[in-house]
Amino acid sequence: MKAVSSLVATGLLLALTIAGGVLLYNYVYGYLTSSGGSGGVEIVYATLYDYGSVKELYAEVLNTGLKTVRVEKVVLIQNGSTVYQANVDGVSIPAGGKAPLVVNVTANINASQPLYLRIYYDGQPSKLFEVFK
Repeated sequence: MKAVSSLVATGLLLALTIAGGVLLYNYVYGYLTSSGGSGGVEIVYATLYDYGSVKELYAEVLNTGLKTVRVEKVVLIQNGSTVYQANVDGVSIPAGGKAPLVVNVTANINASQPLYLRIYYDGQPSKLFEVFK
């Protein structure tokens, strides 16, 4: 009975190991660079300055993903409903980067109720963040 030589067996095992590693690398890299693994936008800080007739929303936003994201709009929510929303054009945040957002708010905000901020980026919403007043 003939057997496979140890040299051929070692070569086959090495080829299978390399092929498996390449497949695993492609799977993980594809997952991380797709929209599911790109992370997202995280609001680090948000406050609403009240200057009487003018209110200004200031927020610091962190991109936790691996791709540049484009911020589309900001939404202020109070008592479970939208009280103000504004389109934000031209704000892109590079991967791992942080950017400030400054928006003039023209809505009436109840100072005694909690106010929340949600940012929409690349068609996706961020988590709600309570705004300091």
